[in-house]
Amino acid sequence: MQVNVRPYQTQDCSSILEIVNYNINHTTNIYEYLPRTLEEQIQQL
Repeated sequence: MQVNVRPYQTQDCSSILEIVNYNINHTTNIYEYLPRTLEEQIQQL
């Protein structure tokens, strides 16, 4: 199996946002209390 790693791109934000918000709501992996918006996630780029 080959894995290709590429830089984070704007079109990835909505998928990454799902993962981040799940972790904000259901785990202690991310020390934030409120889910992020898409605009906030894009700013993380």
